[in-house]
Amino acid sequence: APGREETPPCHKAGYNGTVGDIVNGCHGYGTCAFVGYEGYGKGSVGNISDSCVGRFACYEAGQYNGIIKEIASSCNGTKSCIDLGRINSITGSIVESCFGDDACSDLAENGGTVGDVEGSCLGESACFGVALGELGGKGATVGNITDSCV
Repeated sequence: APGREETPPCHKAGYNGTVGDIVNGCHGYGTCAFVGYEGYGKGSVGNISDSCVGRFACYEAGQYNGIIKEIASSCNGTKSCIDLGRINSITGSIVESCFGDDACSDLAENGGTVGDVEGSCLGESACFGVALGELGGKGATVGNITDSCV
């Protein structure tokens, strides 16, 4: 995550590799940043059950063709879920969703696919740029955003 020197919990889990499930989640600045991220291979993470808490939680998770099956209780903290599931990645449902200022900003941007965002995103500027397509025509897809962005 931006601006920090130490390695956050669950940082890059499944980066160019495969991780089954992350059961109780991770806590601290930048937790779950870059999980399921694919830089040169195929990054993948199964379910992230109780999810991640802290500023920049789930930052760029699943980005660049990565795969995340589901994020259940979701990510909480300022800028949580920012850039999640963008650039040709596939992320299943985000169940209880993301909370904190800028939550879900640029979600599924530039060709990413994210399933339903059920509890949705809460905080100032939440959902800014969700499913924003690329100028070159590469679309983005997000399923239902149930309880919406507040």
